[in-house]
This record gives sequence, C-alpha cells and structure tokens, in this order.
Amino acid sequence: MVMVHGDDYAASGPRSALAWLRGKLEERFGQEYVKSEIMPHNQQDVKETCILSRMLRVTPDGIEMEAGVRHSELIVKEMGAADKRSVVTPGLDYENGPDQTPLLSAEETHRYRRVVARANYLSFDRPDIAFAVKELCRRMSAPTERDMSHLQRLARYLAGRKRLVQMFPYQAESEHVNVYVDSDYAGCRVARKSTSGGCAMIGDHFIRGWTKTQVTITNSSGEAELMGIFRGYMRCLRSGIMGE
Repeated sequence: MVMVHGDDYAASGPRSALAWLRGKLEERFGQEYVKSEIMPHNQQDVKETCILSRMLRVTPDGIEMEAGVRHSELIVKEMGAADKRSVVTPGLDYENGPDQTPLLSAEETHRYRRVVARANYLSFDRPDIAFAVKELCRRMSAPTERDMSHLQRLARYLAGRKRLVQMFPYQAESEHVNVYVDSDYAGCRVARKSTSGGCAMIGDHFIRGWTKTQVTITNSSGEAELMGIFRGYMRCLRSGIMGE
C-alpha cells in the first residue's frame, strides 16, 4: 500500500516489498535524488522519521505519530498568541442570531484564510481541534471580527498545547471496525444546523475521525442522530475501512 502526496510518499508492506519499491524508484530517478527510510521493527533500521511534517516513532510498546508541531507554532506566531494566556478549549459557541460585527479588511481576510487553511491541514492529526476548525472554515468566504476572535482563541489553545502524540499499541489483528458517532442537534445557533461527528477504531487504534455540518435542518434530535449514523457509515465505506 502506497500513499503519494506531491513528491513525498509513504508505503506499508513486507521489508522485501519496501526494498523492491526503493530500488525501482532509485533505478528510475537516480539514487542521488531518492531519499527513503525503512522502519520495520528491528535494530538496524531507523526508529524515527518524518513524513509530511508528521513524526513517526517505533517504540517497544507500539508506533507513535506526532502531529506537525511546526504548524502549531506557525499558527501561534501568526496570531501573536505566544505571550497570551492559554485556554483549555479550542473554540466557543457562536452567539444566537446573525453576526453583526464588521467584515475584516482585505489584508485581515487574507490572514484569516491563510491561518485557517493551515489549521485545517493540522486538524487531520489533531482531533481535539477538528470541530473548532470546521466552524472557522465555514466562514472563510466573508470573515468578520467575531470570526477573527474565534481564530484567536484557537491560537491561544495551541499555544498551551502545541503537541499531540497518538499511540498505536501493538495488538492482535482485528476483523472488526468499531464506529462511534454523535451529533449536536441544532448546534449552530446561526443556521440552526446540526453537526455529525465520529471516529473509526480498529481495536485500540484511532483510524479516522470526522466532523461535518449537516446539509439540512433536522426537526428533532433523533433525526440529527440518524443523519450522524448515515454519515459515519458512508465515511468508512467510501474510505475502504469497512471493505465492500
């Protein structure tokens, strides 16, 4: 299995298959242009590597994946939150009714979008900020001063929690995927829409998480929960986690 992102790639498989792939890449592009590392569980191979700003570590208890600290640091720096008091939650509920605060200037709008885009990339490895970032992304088209204050809060949260390390302990092969879903009925106080959230687990391994604003306005908490169940099933089915 190979994942490609631009000119970076990550592959998983037997050591012989990984060595074959590296040999083919070196043969095609030249050994001096191909930089690769193999990380199986033995002493002669590297125990730590970086892929797409993520740190991967092989430990006696399992594999650790650390989200890109550089992205957290850049968000904190961009928002000037390094010297401000950190907060314990990445976001707050938006007030009832439409936003009455002024729109941001063109320069501030560009900064808002730039920082939120970086936070969106980081949220794939930081489930703790996924919901707050999703709400910020919903306001990318015409951000206001209130939206900027919510982005400032996210930066203050990351200032106190720049690192997040997920642990994937060694475990027996599992044939089952456990999917957990939830929803917040009419959680958006402006549009009265709900959010579907959930995660997929294989044993003790967190495989995938999501948070998504529901398209339609539901009429009850039961209907919102049903939409959340459908979202969880389709997310896992489309990604191939649950097979055919």
